[in-house]
Parts: sequence; C-alpha cells; structure tokens
Amino acid sequence: MDEESVEYITDHAAWFAGQLDAAGWTRDDESIIRYLVDEILSMPIIQAHIGTGNFNKALELADELLRGRSLGEDHWTDLKRATDTNARAVWVQVQPGHVLNRQDRVRIKSDAYDGALGLAHNGRTGSVMGVRYGMAIVHYDDEPAGTGHHHSIRLLEKRIAQ
Repeated sequence: MDEESVEYITDHAAWFAGQLDAAGWTRDDESIIRYLVDEILSMPIIQAHIGTGNFNKALELADELLRGRSLGEDHWTDLKRATDTNARAVWVQVQPGHVLNRQDRVRIKSDAYDGALGLAHNGRTGSVMGVRYGMAIVHYDDEPAGTGHHHSIRLLEKRIAQ
C-alpha cells in the first residue's frame, strides 16, 4: 500500500468509524464483519482465512468508505433494519421538475461527491431551506441553525414515509 493511501486511511479513521456505527455495524455485533472492516482499513496487508461471505462483505464496506461514500440502508445489518425508526421511510431520487418544498427531508446521495467533498457531504441528512434554479439549500441536522449548503437537486434523495 503506498504512503498516500496509508495517510488517507489514517486521516479519515474517525469518519469511517462513524459511518459503520450509523449503519449498525458495531464491535459488539455477533458477526465479525465490523472487526474485519476495521482491520482492513488499518492494516496495509491482510491475510485472512475466514468465510468468503464475511470477507467479501467486509471488503464491500471498506470499498464504499474508501471511495468517500456513506453507508445507506443497503449496507445496514438485519438488526439495524429491524429496530431503526426510519426503516419504514423510503428515500427516492429527486428529479428535475419534481417539487421540493421548504422543510422537506432530504439526504445527499451516498456517491454524490468524490474525495474530501464526499467525506463532508455524502449521506448527510437535513431539511430544505429553499430551492432556486435547480439548486437546493440544505440545512444539515447536525449543524447550527442558519447554516446551509448548496446542492444540485440531482444529488439529493427525498424522504417519503410509507
């Protein structure tokens, strides 16, 4: 593994851990998938002799994180799906021409941005503050009131309750 890759992993370890926690992949999980992802992200060389399914799942999660993508519902554990209060909501791609209103719940697509922008924005949720010329201003849930980020509506998903 080259020096740049090792530096990238070291610099973003907290973000990786936060994404795994939010997707329900905790260390106290009965499976070894979280452990494997942590090891893959922290070790330049891995020699594993485990079940192919678990190893492939760990690599898939690590691949998403290393690309700066957030871990959405398709990467949740069965327990997370069964217990999460938002599991009944559906996120649908916002299309040009579809109406977005103030206070609509939106999420930045997991692969909306690459690199540092992806780490800062992908997968974050918030409320629409306004829409103009195909751009939405989104206030993230975890930021102080009055802050907003401009995103093309093509990069957003809208929450629809079922």
